[in-house]
Amino acid sequence: MNSISAFRSQSGSKPPVKCPKVIPNSRLEAICYLLFKILSRPKKRKIFGDSGFQPSGEKAIADLYKFLQWYLRLIHYDSNLEDIADLGDLWYREFYLEITKCLQFEIESSLAWNLIDHILVHSPSMTELIPHVLEIYNNASRRALTSLNQKFLFDEISSEVNLAFDQLTYKLAISCFTYFKQNASLLQLEAEYSSKLVDVQSDEESYHLQHSNYIYVSQLLEHRDLRVLGCAINLNQLIAERINQILAKNLDYVISLFESTSVTSVIEFELLFENVKLCHKLMVEAGLPLEPWEDILFRVDMDHSFSSTRGRIVLHTLYSLVTDLLPNYTFSSTFNRFSKAQVLEERNVPRNPRPSVNHMFLYGNRTLYTAFNQIYELTSQFFGYQHAKSILSLIGKQNIHFLICELVDNMHLILSNSIKPYISEVAHGLSSDKMNMPQPHYGVDATYEYFRAKVKNIVNYPVLGTRVFQHLREWGNFIPLFQLLDSALSQLDVTSYAHSILFQKNLSKNSLCASLSRSVQIYSTPSIDSTKHYSLLHLAVHLIHETIQPYKLIWKQDQYSTSPDTSLEFYRVWNALLFVFSLNVSINEFCNKSSLEIFGEGFLWAGSSITYLLGQHSLLRAGNFSQYMSYVAQVMPPPSSDSLTRDSALFLFRLKKINPLCHRIFSFLQSIYPLPIHTNAQLNPI
Repeated sequence: MNSISAFRSQSGSKPPVKCPKVIPNSRLEAICYLLFKILSRPKKRKIFGDSGFQPSGEKAIADLYKFLQWYLRLIHYDSNLEDIADLGDLWYREFYLEITKCLQFEIESSLAWNLIDHILVHSPSMTELIPHVLEIYNNASRRALTSLNQKFLFDEISSEVNLAFDQLTYKLAISCFTYFKQNASLLQLEAEYSSKLVDVQSDEESYHLQHSNYIYVSQLLEHRDLRVLGCAINLNQLIAERINQILAKNLDYVISLFESTSVTSVIEFELLFENVKLCHKLMVEAGLPLEPWEDILFRVDMDHSFSSTRGRIVLHTLYSLVTDLLPNYTFSSTFNRFSKAQVLEERNVPRNPRPSVNHMFLYGNRTLYTAFNQIYELTSQFFGYQHAKSILSLIGKQNIHFLICELVDNMHLILSNSIKPYISEVAHGLSSDKMNMPQPHYGVDATYEYFRAKVKNIVNYPVLGTRVFQHLREWGNFIPLFQLLDSALSQLDVTSYAHSILFQKNLSKNSLCASLSRSVQIYSTPSIDSTKHYSLLHLAVHLIHETIQPYKLIWKQDQYSTSPDTSLEFYRVWNALLFVFSLNVSINEFCNKSSLEIFGEGFLWAGSSITYLLGQHSLLRAGNFSQYMSYVAQVMPPPSSDSLTRDSALFLFRLKKINPLCHRIFSFLQSIYPLPIHTNAQLNPI
């Protein structure tokens, strides 16, 4: 009003006003219309025809016009508020689909999706604003139906919403999965090691290790009734379904990685397997309605054959043991482990191609992968107790019987197809001359040359080292493997018993300690009493004993009808092979190593086990060449080591390792699987 008074004082009279053809209903709108006409006149035209109108008056009119615009917005409050809240303009492009003749807009050209993607990637703290950004699609669809009356545009908006939600749930699921994957990996590491892990990494890697977008994504997981295009969307359920797919892919990736590696990587596979399982557990505890872990494992593990009743983990474990561990590794009782054999020709094992490295499916990021990879290098070059424990943990107790039976069946195949023909050839190569033990006073060198002449044909056998020793080593490696599996199973049983006994009623502290001590005594010492519990090793040896029974007709003859010097009993063949095993044959000269270093203790386990299960260990003890050589060296010791020939001295040196091992194997078999004693005659006292 002050501007109007100033205008009247400057002009001095009423200005001539021309009424427009259409007069607005509101006076305020009429005043604004007149002021607009005045301000939008040509510059050459004077205001009201008065050339004395000052510029300050024109400025006052302009200020009044701007001030009145706010009142116009307040008069149409409802419609103006609706226009302000309508974000549909952010969706529509410069040209509509009808003009461009396009079937569908690209998702990258959508401003709404660009805003969502920018929030997820660059501004995760604004994640809670994503539902407000989705209102753009609601407003755009409302305008398409009510204002533009174009169903084609509405269909296009619906298609883009489906695509945008698919991308949104995928990225949110990846953020959740990566967060819990890293947490599961850190929980598997020791607390001290995981705390130092951040310090040794770069700043960028440490930031990604300590921070995650899940804190902001968790706010979206609370939306279970999100309204988009008139539909109620459970965002929590959509993300859970997507994570179920990611978990299945991760488990399939881990199993595929195990199928492409040797059996020594079973510890790595167990940690990866437990990592996925722990990740699933953490997400369920966080409130995500995920599929049960058993269902995911069954779907992925059994997805290989309709006819097989065993999963991929069990079958590949059995395949790796039979085709890789037993033929290509040597066992050492000193370290109680299998090591890579230094053989002339390694048996190639066909495996599936190794999948490419995916840090998200391994441990969450590169930093954790590097940390765990350093741990795996400690156990990747051998197979021991920890590997056997991992195998039992992975296959479960329900598959142990299947594993043992399949391993024993493979032992039967090796025995019938490989060992039996070579044993027959070696038996026919034995000397048929009468075998008399030389007198001890002949000395070590003479005794050594006497026995070496008896096994001359066997030493010259062309495939002695590459075939005979190799097949016996492969067959004998089964029994130390059963021993490792039995030790691991015993500890698992004791642990399970200790956990379950706490839930039993009327149990005092003293009775708990007594029960644990009894269980430890049962499973820790291989005594005769332990066989009453039918341990895994006892059952395995029992199955092997039944497998050898058909060969008794060939390798065990009547000692009264056949001369000991001409019989083809197994103990005679094993006696000669054991003596040759300590000699320096062609394969030893080629590798510059002893036979024990090349073939390990599996060779000794094979011959000693077959001899014992055939009931011929007493006969072997009576005419053992190697034991007699040690006896001669003790009774008639040489004056000095220089007085012996090089071959006999080397032979005695090797016997100091082989004879105690054979004695230990027989003692162990007698304790774990005692055979009935058959007496040839019974003497009655007079």
